[in-house]
Amino acid sequence: TNDHGYRMPLSGTITHMTNQFQFSISSTGTYEFIAKVYKNGSIVTDGSGSHTINGSTGFSGNRGFVTTFNPPILFDPGDAITVKVNFDALGISADDLASLLRVVTTIA
Repeated sequence: TNDHGYRMPLSGTITHMTNQFQFSISSTGTYEFIAKVYKNGSIVTDGSGSHTINGSTGFSGNRGFVTTFNPPILFDPGDAITVKVNFDALGISADDLASLLRVVTTIA
């Protein structure tokens, strides 16, 4: 993340977050990939998702998961939306990752 977020031009909702990533493990363990949604710099309490990875030294792979927000995350014009991702421990790294938010707006 750039910590600045994306300024939303319209009001609407965020219904889903999809995360896809490649990873490499440098020490055997259990790791948690965590993705969180922030609105105007504050974490959205229901706006996080995670995926557990068990692996041994030298293991690498690709994973993905979807988080559904129920209720959806509401936003207004000018709100800054940011996604922050990380692993919960050392010994694993992301080689490539992408996070996608599904945004629904209504234009009258």
